[in-house]
Amino acid sequence: MNLTKINPDNFVSGALASDVTNTTSTEVIAAQGANLRTYITSIGITNSHAATGTVVKLLNGSTLMWRGYAYAGAGFMTQVMLRGAANTAWNVQCETNSSSVQVSLSGFKSTE
Repeated sequence: MNLTKINPDNFVSGALASDVTNTTSTEVIAAQGANLRTYITSIGITNSHAATGTVVKLLNGSTLMWRGYAYAGAGFMTQVMLRGAANTAWNVQCETNSSSVQVSLSGFKSTE
């Protein structure tokens, strides 16, 4: 895969429309179609709850791919290279109820 020749039409991103306040898995980026994998290159997470922090899990379908801690009243952004399975959505799931987590993901789709 030649990353210097990625077509901008293959860029993908997703952000949740509302806060995650429970432990339910929530879709951030939809599956891109047959034979297409989604690679995540950037993760942004904030937790606006004043007192409750939580572990945030990034799932490819139901497969755990990454986890990090979102402190109460804080946020962070990190660069990664996560390769998803073909035609599989990227989801986020908190391990704690009552937090107030926002998530943004970006990356690209590819057949490789």
